[in-house]
Amino acid sequence: MKQNSLKLVVPVLVMGVVYFGISRVLGTQTVYMLPALLLLPFIAGPIAVYFSVRTPNRPFLEAVPKEDETLAPDYRETMATLTAALAQLGFDPSGAEYIRSSEAQKRGKGCMSILQNPITSDIATIMGFPGGASLGFTRYRVDGSRIRTSFSTQRSCFPPKPADDVLRLDGSYDPEWLWMLHCRRVSHDESCARNPIISDAFSYQVHEEFESINTFISSGYWVDMPDRKHLRMTLRGAVTSSFRSLTPSAQIFEAMNRRKLQTVLNTIQFPSHEDYRQSASLKPTSAKEFKRSLVWSR
Repeated sequence: MKQNSLKLVVPVLVMGVVYFGISRVLGTQTVYMLPALLLLPFIAGPIAVYFSVRTPNRPFLEAVPKEDETLAPDYRETMATLTAALAQLGFDPSGAEYIRSSEAQKRGKGCMSILQNPITSDIATIMGFPGGASLGFTRYRVDGSRIRTSFSTQRSCFPPKPADDVLRLDGSYDPEWLWMLHCRRVSHDESCARNPIISDAFSYQVHEEFESINTFISSGYWVDMPDRKHLRMTLRGAVTSSFRSLTPSAQIFEAMNRRKLQTVLNTIQFPSHEDYRQSASLKPTSAKEFKRSLVWSR
């Protein structure tokens, strides 16, 4: 908890030290302009996003072989590592292809893979991108909403759908711990249903992309452009994405995610990631009993 608090406090302290130092050098009259300078990114950022960010109003995806040489080695290795870890957890790794954007300017920015656990029906989504990765598990509810448990090393520009119960962790976590946490969350939700069997991962992801686009439009973050081929951010979308991405406001959202995680762990009585990592140092029998004590999904 102390380390997590520092992630929020340090940027504020640094800004305070810079403010004080400049005031000593330039004098108090000049330093009156510093608050405006510090707020400038939160004004210029949304304006720049509002006028420059455009995206197609439908997904452009393509399937590529896992051995495709156009895939960057760093996230191709990350994808292979996470896929192997999920195979140990019962997920079917038989899919021979990855999915990525077919747009030329986005083709080299990452790829993804969809796996499903044939026993529990849970869906795992792996994403690899330069310098990071994300992993998420999804279970549908009876009403069509979802329980999703994920981690990502990349900040999220928009909040999740209000009807979904999303636990999003910032950073990288052990896939086995994340999977057991997801299973425990599912077992505590009486409205969970089994996911439909995915026979075509590519079609499934195209449907997911369409649903995300419709959600962003209905939430007021994006709006159709006159050409009916592209979307642009609304003022609400530009402000939201900027505040969730820029320091120090981004650290506030990350602190909220950590607080939600701690609340969930306390509610379902599940060990923290640190406790799980410490269990790895136990004797094999004790470690196995520890993991067995973490409730399996219904």
